[in-house]
Amino acid sequence: MRQPSYEYMGILSGGTNVLFLLRERDSSTLWAAKIFRNSKSFLPGHADLNQRALLASRLAVEVCTCAPEMRLVDFSEIGFTPDFDHMLDDVHDVIIQDRLLIVRHSGITLHNYLKIAPISSIANLDDVIRNFVFNLWFGNYDKKADDYIVDNELICRSVDYSLSGPGFVPDDHLSIGAYFQTYDYSRVWDTGWAIADPLLAVIRERQYSPEFFLPMIERIEGLSEDTIRAAFEGLAFFRYATRERIDSVWIRFLLERQAGLREAVARWCAEDYPKGTRIPEE
Repeated sequence: MRQPSYEYMGILSGGTNVLFLLRERDSSTLWAAKIFRNSKSFLPGHADLNQRALLASRLAVEVCTCAPEMRLVDFSEIGFTPDFDHMLDDVHDVIIQDRLLIVRHSGITLHNYLKIAPISSIANLDDVIRNFVFNLWFGNYDKKADDYIVDNELICRSVDYSLSGPGFVPDDHLSIGAYFQTYDYSRVWDTGWAIADPLLAVIRERQYSPEFFLPMIERIEGLSEDTIRAAFEGLAFFRYATRERIDSVWIRFLLERQAGLREAVARWCAEDYPKGTRIPEE
């Protein structure tokens, strides 16, 4: 009988979702896995959250931005233990995804790192700030300090791309984001939600011009349509609460934003890097 590939190590955090730790048996590397809960506020029944994150990971590799390794694995690849069974019993009825997205786990969140060291000590600070351009292109408007991981070499990487992109509302130009609200590429005050506040503060303090962001803009502009389409291989995307496939909607979404990226960043810089106020809905 084939041995499971991963061993359950315990829960990292609970709440709207459950984040837990796995160890790969062959390499002893650690991976974080997330189970999504259904709730009144959390878009019950959405079918492709893991695929959205994996698509972001594939595209991040193409443009050499700061994202960790991600994989999709079946539950059967995890060794079942009493503790793991107990955790699954607690959330089993509300698991949205058939498979688990796992992310290479090393280091601590940016939120916790900043409790012990200044942000200037991050080795790749410029690169992780330029990652904002990738988030904006991908429609990821849910960036918090907990959505970046700083490893032992002080390299910071952006994680958590599940709440991104189109298909959550009828208007395919809108993205889902923080507080499960919609965000508009054409609204400059939405743009600041594509980067965590501590990194946004650095941008404002240093008054970066659009030229600072050009390296990432040019990498994204340099992606061919064929390369973007290839990133969708083996993935399936759906309109919210339906089984209607929207792979073509996603591709059009990325191509349109690719064409407007330089202008969107320049406008945001010209208007002093705004981030509009959002109020969580009851």
